[in-house]
Amino acid sequence: MVRISLKELLLTGRFGPVELGMARAAVAAALGPPDDEGYFRKRVAQVWKYGSIELHFDRDDAVFLIHSDDDSLDAPQGGRNVDLDPWIISSALRRDAALAELSRAGMPCTTTEYAWNANTDEVRTASGVALLFEGEDDTSPPDRHLIAMSRSRPPA
Repeated sequence: MVRISLKELLLTGRFGPVELGMARAAVAAALGPPDDEGYFRKRVAQVWKYGSIELHFDRDDAVFLIHSDDDSLDAPQGGRNVDLDPWIISSALRRDAALAELSRAGMPCTTTEYAWNANTDEVRTASGVALLFEGEDDTSPPDRHLIAMSRSRPPA
């Protein structure tokens, strides 16, 4: 079993030994088989899921996205092969609490309004991890809650 902290993901952009651009075979060697797979084309799994974390592969079989969202964030877990420390990550996390914790941990970040939804803010760490916080129309930005966490690069 591999121990991975989401604090490390936010700090470094890596999911334990997995980093963007890593080959599928290297991921399998590092983490073992996934708990679940998602298929989008040609019977080749495009998404490997380790508990609450999704690893998306491009056409060259390299990781281009490390992602978790929605119900997976209620209580993030690592699955069979990953002992996951969620740190502060959960769907209950509010934007201002996240900013305070990131600051305490010495992680610089930026906050912007998410381009696709006026009720969503993006907090991006220096390592490139995006945290999306959303609320209803009448929810003030500080009270928006975490809906997604992603680290990506353009797919090949």
